[in-house]
Amino acid sequence: MNLGVSFPVIACDRSGGPHNGNIYICWADKSNGPINTDVFMVKSSDRGMTWTDPKRVNDDLTMTHQYFPFVTVDQANGKVWMVYYDRSNYTDTNTDVFMAVSTDGGEHFSSFRVSESPFIPYSSVFYGHYIGLAAHDDRVIPVWTRMDEGEGTLMGALVNGSMTGKQDVDILPYATFQNNPNPFQESTFISFKLTAPSVISLELYDITGNLLVTLIDREPYSQGKYVRKIDPSQLHLQSGVYLIRLICEDKTLTRKTIFVN
Repeated sequence: MNLGVSFPVIACDRSGGPHNGNIYICWADKSNGPINTDVFMVKSSDRGMTWTDPKRVNDDLTMTHQYFPFVTVDQANGKVWMVYYDRSNYTDTNTDVFMAVSTDGGEHFSSFRVSESPFIPYSSVFYGHYIGLAAHDDRVIPVWTRMDEGEGTLMGALVNGSMTGKQDVDILPYATFQNNPNPFQESTFISFKLTAPSVISLELYDITGNLLVTLIDREPYSQGKYVRKIDPSQLHLQSGVYLIRLICEDKTLTRKTIFVN
């Protein structure tokens, strides 16, 4: 696998915001050294007539590989999102998946890890540029392939677009917390995945902050993935916005969901 070669990817801002019309191109190369592949981006604000100098996107200070990037623009707000493979946390070929986001038209990026655990790709098995992401109105879905003992797996995640750094992502000891579908008309399913044993509470509130039901009441859970169902008919829900609150030890995270009757 030649980590010095990377297909360029292009995205255009059509959000109607302050950076509307910007064109972004990203790629990875070894211009900073043969053992230091980095992710770069250029942009044009005049329909491709002129371009900025390349800007390095990954913010690590290591001599390691970051490669196979993909870029998209959230057309609801103009945020620029990138996803790429990253080895900055290791001295071998262990590989994470990182994301980076810019809220100022590609001038500055904030990066964070999105994969739950590293993997080691086999040089004899191709896994290539099978990485990408979509974003709309701060709902961001990256997809990528990973390899475990030579077997490839397609992975994905749902990222809260308001989170822009490691501190936000790592605030609770779980990897995912979401409900699907959202909005929902019948049932919706809340899923969360713990990376460490924790005491959990899961609650549903109306938009004014009134507690409607406690789905989990300070119960100990081991590491793993869990799903809980919300049945609107049992709770006599009316159409509107509701809040799902997950309390993990002494930390709290809230998700908004919409019920359409």
